[in-house]
Amino acid sequence: MDVVRQSVAALGGRITIASKPGKGSVFTLSLPLTLAVLDGMVVSAAGHILIIPLGAIVETLKPKAAEVFPLDDDMNVLRLRGGYVPMIDVAAALGYRAPLIDPEQSVALLVEGEGGVRAVLLVEAIHGQRQVVIKSLEANYRAVPGIAAATVMGDGRVALILDVDTVVKATRNDTARAEPSRADASLMEVS
Repeated sequence: MDVVRQSVAALGGRITIASKPGKGSVFTLSLPLTLAVLDGMVVSAAGHILIIPLGAIVETLKPKAAEVFPLDDDMNVLRLRGGYVPMIDVAAALGYRAPLIDPEQSVALLVEGEGGVRAVLLVEAIHGQRQVVIKSLEANYRAVPGIAAATVMGDGRVALILDVDTVVKATRNDTARAEPSRADASLMEVS
């Protein structure tokens, strides 16, 4: 184990061990983001290029008006396979603009975050899939809510990598605070 610890430390990472007598041990390996390569979907939101990790995307779809229902002034839900999934305007969630996107004129990405929580992310367009090298945003700039890291695209532009879990949690928390009874009833997960 000491050899593994030294190798991880040489890369700038760390190992933590949590043990409980009679239960076992949990080993957690943390490596710097600069060593990571990510498979991502390149999308645009309010003119900004973003990367959404492919591992979080379940499917892409085109919403129809009959499947979209307003939850409140800022939130819609999409009826999908017998359940309702919150729709998140990515550009509005990141503060690029006010929520103006028309669900029918957008591309929807059904994503699944931590704990199986699902949501639909609305973006203007999909530009394909790419493997990107992750660059830490905190080390080079500062922490940005809703953004996990950044990458430099082939043409030299910087693209931000969306933190799907943070965006989904923030939207769910805002909705739950605004109208707890309606939000809880309407934000059923799709199984």
